[in-house]
Amino acid sequence: MFHISKQMWPLIQEILGPLFNLDGEVVGVNAQIYTRSGGFMGVSFAIPAETLSTVYEQLRESGKVKRGWLGVYIQQMDKELAESFGLDKTQGAVVARILTNSPAEKAGIEQGDVILVFDGKVIKKSQDLPLIVGTTKVNSVVKLELLRGKRKITKFVKIEELPEDDEIVTMSQKQIDNITVSGITVSDIDDSLKRSLNIFGGVKVEKISPEHRMTSKIKLNDVITQINGDPVYNSEDFKKIISKTTKGTFANILIYRDKTPIFIALKISK
Repeated sequence: MFHISKQMWPLIQEILGPLFNLDGEVVGVNAQIYTRSGGFMGVSFAIPAETLSTVYEQLRESGKVKRGWLGVYIQQMDKELAESFGLDKTQGAVVARILTNSPAEKAGIEQGDVILVFDGKVIKKSQDLPLIVGTTKVNSVVKLELLRGKRKITKFVKIEELPEDDEIVTMSQKQIDNITVSGITVSDIDDSLKRSLNIFGGVKVEKISPEHRMTSKIKLNDVITQINGDPVYNSEDFKKIISKTTKGTFANILIYRDKTPIFIALKISK
């Protein structure tokens, strides 16, 4: 440890890379500087010393850096969403999507869960979660505190190593084949449609059989989000719920049509 004058530390940061505090202690490493003219203007962006320490230890032990992976897409919590979840403040990360065969799926985390605490660390903002997960030791088992249906629950998840980008893209693009039930063919919806409707999941009506077209109140491109009070997050949910419904009866269905929620009655085919 050594000390430098207050006047000299910005210059040494730029030349040597380390970020010093006013006591001459290294607290990080500069990654970028802010400049308008090409010269140093006294503002830099640094990697914290704690993160560097983790990276150093991994490089020393295995020669590579392993990042932790949970396998979820998260959504920012806003005031309205917090109120709908029964939270008194905007905190946590909303799980908008779970990748197939991911640590989150294996641990039983569900779409619509709100991650409040990860490994003892409170998630104040959704953007806190990726950094915390990424710096978590691979193969470690951590405790999560979740909010599900306005009820707090606990899950334990084994963190895996972050896959390559092309593997994640493949997981993200994987779609379930279209499913046809009661003359209606549906498919899973993508994240952009979920965001536009402010929903966590649902299925889109892709096709209606000729014999149902004249009698059914369902229309093409309707998004089904609920059947008899049960949420429909994907095509498999749609199939399971319909299969449990008595044939020849009417099911109460919540749909979104032109971004407007509407309840309709759908007669389940024999």
